Amino acid sequence: MKGKRLIAALLCLLTIVSVTAQQSQSSGKVTQNAKVGKISVNGFVKDESGQPMEAVVVKLLLQKDSSMVTGGVTGANGRFLLSKINAGNYKIVFSYLGYKTISKLVKFSVQDSSVSLGTFMMEPANIELKEAVVVGKVPDIVTKEDTVEYNAGSFKTQPNAVIEDLLKKLPGVEVDKDGKIKAQGKEVKKILLDGKEFFSDDPKVASKNLPANIIEKLQVIDRKSDEARFSGVDDGEDETIINLTVKKGMKKGWFGHVTGGAGTDKRYEFNGMLNRLVDETQISLLGGTNNTGNMGAGDMGASMFSGSSRRFGGGGGKGTTTSTTTGANFNMGKTDQLRFGGDIRYGYSNNDVSQKSEQQNFLKDSISYDNSEKTYNTKSHNINMNFRLHWEIDTLTVLEFMPTFGYNKSKMYNHSTSATLGGHSGEEESLRDSINSGEMLSSSDGHGYNFSGRLSLSRRFRSKQGRQMTFSFNFSSNRNEEDGMSYSRNLFYLNDSVSVVDQKDDNRNWGGSFGVRVTYVEPIFKNHFLTFAYNYNYNYSNADRMAYNIPTDGSGELQLDSLYSNRFRNVFQSHRISVGLRGTYPKFRYNVGFDMTVWRNIITVNFDAYLHRTQNLLLNVDVAPSTGFTSYVENVGSLDNKGIEARMRFNLINNIEKEVNWNVTLSMAHERDKIRKISNAMKAMNEEALKLENNTDSTSVFKMYEVGRSQNALMVVRSYGIDPATGNEIYIKRDGSLTFEYDPNDKV
Repeated sequence: MKGKRLIAALLCLLTIVSVTAQQSQSSGKVTQNAKVGKISVNGFVKDESGQPMEAVVVKLLLQKDSSMVTGGVTGANGRFLLSKINAGNYKIVFSYLGYKTISKLVKFSVQDSSVSLGTFMMEPANIELKEAVVVGKVPDIVTKEDTVEYNAGSFKTQPNAVIEDLLKKLPGVEVDKDGKIKAQGKEVKKILLDGKEFFSDDPKVASKNLPANIIEKLQVIDRKSDEARFSGVDDGEDETIINLTVKKGMKKGWFGHVTGGAGTDKRYEFNGMLNRLVDETQISLLGGTNNTGNMGAGDMGASMFSGSSRRFGGGGGKGTTTSTTTGANFNMGKTDQLRFGGDIRYGYSNNDVSQKSEQQNFLKDSISYDNSEKTYNTKSHNINMNFRLHWEIDTLTVLEFMPTFGYNKSKMYNHSTSATLGGHSGEEESLRDSINSGEMLSSSDGHGYNFSGRLSLSRRFRSKQGRQMTFSFNFSSNRNEEDGMSYSRNLFYLNDSVSVVDQKDDNRNWGGSFGVRVTYVEPIFKNHFLTFAYNYNYNYSNADRMAYNIPTDGSGELQLDSLYSNRFRNVFQSHRISVGLRGTYPKFRYNVGFDMTVWRNIITVNFDAYLHRTQNLLLNVDVAPSTGFTSYVENVGSLDNKGIEARMRFNLINNIEKEVNWNVTLSMAHERDKIRKISNAMKAMNEEALKLENNTDSTSVFKMYEVGRSQNALMVVRSYGIDPATGNEIYIKRDGSLTFEYDPNDKV
């Protein structure tokens, strides 16, 4: 029993690190001179007989709303330690099954660094049993194979919060300043709503617009690509997505929200959303406008144009951005028959930048002055459409069609002036000498489109369960056109010279691709499948980036500038053959594959064997049942899994003059379960474990995690044997020397 308590105590210490990291900003106001999150609190818990109590749950709550700030459990000696706490008013609560819960109000000031609360005595709870009512609490976090599921109700948000606010509170999930989402270190490509795509490949639309209070659970899922899941054959393309499950009470009709506000400097923001969720039907309408820089979605046309007219620079994301977004998302039909869905979105943005700077440079015997002014404006209109058709023609045949279309129109204007003056300290501006001055002007006007899609047909065979053949055809086409001008005039007064650049830009980019993929799956025995795949891909890309000098004599005849002009023509085609063996079990999957790719006269042969176990980057940590849940997930950092990889790439007789060049490249890799990097939470847990083992009252061995070792390795202090003269055990230190003293730091 004592061992179980110690293990529970250790593992719950992980909760301290995780919870503290999320709650460090919610513990009240701190004065400017306070060291935020630097206060540590300790104490002891004993029973009615004065014996130390192990595995007592300790929670630190805010007095104002009883929200949890941090927590942990007591160690074998009854001691607890809470760290990284801000100054403020709190309530500390102690609970243990079979004992009365006790609490105490505490206050920590900015001058505190380490606070000892003394000893707390717990008394048995004498409860007269009448009838038992079992109440279940939904776990905060649950892991299921490649899925980490969060209970949304366990993470407190404001009443008007959106999904992005909820994501920022989840352990292992990050949202940067631009709204990009990462889960367990991987970028999230999509957000689904009840398993159905919500505005396709732009997760920002869901994260910045959907209200958080309609969500019951949030699932982070690592999965194969759409094509791989459809065919059952891995194509090497993985993705991380988030699935939002809506509360049952919200699936009864229309609901939505409207928010708005205005402030100083003529800033404003208004947005709204209307949703209908009934049975299998989803309809969402959204719209918004603001000048606060919040696009509310990804900018689909931000990187479409990059002509030479922009080499003088742009706004760099500064200034005032006015944007408007409208869109609609829908999913209709029955899941097991015919489903049709898609989304349409329009976005407009207008970025204005105005800058003025004055700079003094103090030299040894003089002073120089740099003055500059800049005006920049860019406007863009973009439309994006995505559609999805899933048709189960019969019980064995499925058809999918997923077309996409996008259009963008953009304008840019950039004007700047600069001047450098020389003089002496205290000298009037009119007496300063002009060194150089310049003026730069550039503009562009462009538009472009892209069109792509995938058509897939899958057929299962009635003759043998698991046998399947899939045909897939994908295509894409894009074209961008941009016209612009660039003007630059620089005057150099010291040598009385002038430099002028006056150019017209003409940029055209166009390309496309198409590919065919045929896959076949053959079951060989239970849970084991042979997979065969053939891929053919053809890609082409062309670019004409032409710059013309405008003559200064006014003749009007443009002259090609070869320095800033170029043409590109690229064609790439490949054939790929893949053979694989995969096995699927409840707790792990494996895949052994062989690939051969032929591109012109280059052949690439790949072999890989990979054993994929569930929770490969996460550690499922058990905690005391009295906390209300059984486990939580901790990211150990970076972990390698067992696997073998082989690569061969060689060229065969590719010399035009018939000279034979034999170039063979071989590579081999063998990996096993090994920790590459541990998180800060794991480092803190290791340090706390060493402290507990160094305690003279503790004789238990705690599990630790170290870079270069397996996550399942048990580190121990090596024993040399028993000294015959004294009967004491001899230990081997890390450096190989011998000692009679047991030191946890000597673990290997």
